[in-house]
Amino acid sequence: MMWMNNLRTSYRNLKRHKIYSSINIFGLAVSLAACWLIVLYVKDEWSYDRFHDKADRIVRVVQHQEWEGGNMHIALTSAPFAPALKTAFPQIEEAVRIDAEGGDLIEHGTNVLKVPDIITADPSYFQGI
Repeated sequence: MMWMNNLRTSYRNLKRHKIYSSINIFGLAVSLAACWLIVLYVKDEWSYDRFHDKADRIVRVVQHQEWEGGNMHIALTSAPFAPALKTAFPQIEEAVRIDAEGGDLIEHGTNVLKVPDIITADPSYFQGI
C-alpha cells in the first residue's frame, strides 16, 4: 500500500515539474548507457587470450613511433623481429609472427575462392606453449 502512495506522489511530481523531470530522466538514461558501455569495453579488453591455459605467459609486441607531426601505434613488426627476439632473450619459449594481408584469390585445382582478407602466421601458431 505504501509503494502505491509513493508511486502516485512520484507521478504527480512528474506531471507538475515536466522540464526538471525530463532533464533528470534524460541524465539518468545517459549515465546508465555510459556505464554499460564502459562495462562492455572492460569485459572485452579482459577477454583477450583468456581461453588459453597459460594466458598469463602470452605477450604481444607492439610498435610505438613518434616523429614531428605524427605518430604510429601498431601491433606489426618487421619479419626478422621474432627470431631476433628468441635469439636475444633465451627465456622466450616460442615466437609467432602474424601478418594481415589484403584480399586475393585462392586456387586449388578447379576451385577458386575469392577471399577479402588473408592473415598469415608461422606454423608454430598452433603449437601449445
